[in-house]
Amino acid sequence: MISEIDYKNLVHFVKDMPLSPAKVNVIASVLHTGQTDRGGHDYMEHLQFVAEASCKIFRSRMPKPCVPPPLQQTVKDVRQIADKMDAFINRPAALSRHIFHGINETSSVHQYAVGMLHDSIEDVTIRGEGSGEVFRLFREDLLAMGLPTVVVDAVALLTKKDKPETDAAKVDRFDPLSLWRNYQKQISHLLSWDASAPTSESYVMALCTKIADNQHNKDLERLRHKDRGKPQNVARSAMYSISESFLTNQLFRVT
Repeated sequence: MISEIDYKNLVHFVKDMPLSPAKVNVIASVLHTGQTDRGGHDYMEHLQFVAEASCKIFRSRMPKPCVPPPLQQTVKDVRQIADKMDAFINRPAALSRHIFHGINETSSVHQYAVGMLHDSIEDVTIRGEGSGEVFRLFREDLLAMGLPTVVVDAVALLTKKDKPETDAAKVDRFDPLSLWRNYQKQISHLLSWDASAPTSESYVMALCTKIADNQHNKDLERLRHKDRGKPQNVARSAMYSISESFLTNQLFRVT
């Protein structure tokens, strides 16, 4: 959760920046401040894995960039952005630790952005100043940060809608197939695209991102050592492997 002041300062700081990995890193670092994964690691590590892995998947299916790449960012360019962050956020150290990540990903910067921001709408909340009321982040908030519509549309595709109604008693958390049948309902919109229809860049980027997300989520090494061999975690890892296979099949169908 971030404060409303940090959110407003973030929008003001990045809205006129050209799209680049550094801009995306700033946005993700602020939105996910203090967040950790199931193994207790900084959540930015997960986002960076997904961003890099999804770019490799995207380039393997789309050897030519869908859009002209922006100008190559130099380390000097990124350092200037890092220096300016002190003026708008009170946690510059946490941000500067990540801002240089991925600065060579300019050939697929849209895909990099989707990977870094894939959990932003789903996970990020904003605490209102004064009232303390909690607000969700919406796609309009990402657009207000100057992110391209094609990127925001892909992030929206990756955002879980209200969970489909399921009988929790019928989901066996020790059985990968039972877990998969339940998870499949949450990603059904990614698996049901008509292969004969024109394929949008947003959809392809969402698929590449979800595949990379599954690759990282199935990695038991991310968990604390004592949790890696627990049957429910092994089953969960196997479920993500099943999902990765279905999503990869779908990517090959539509590209």
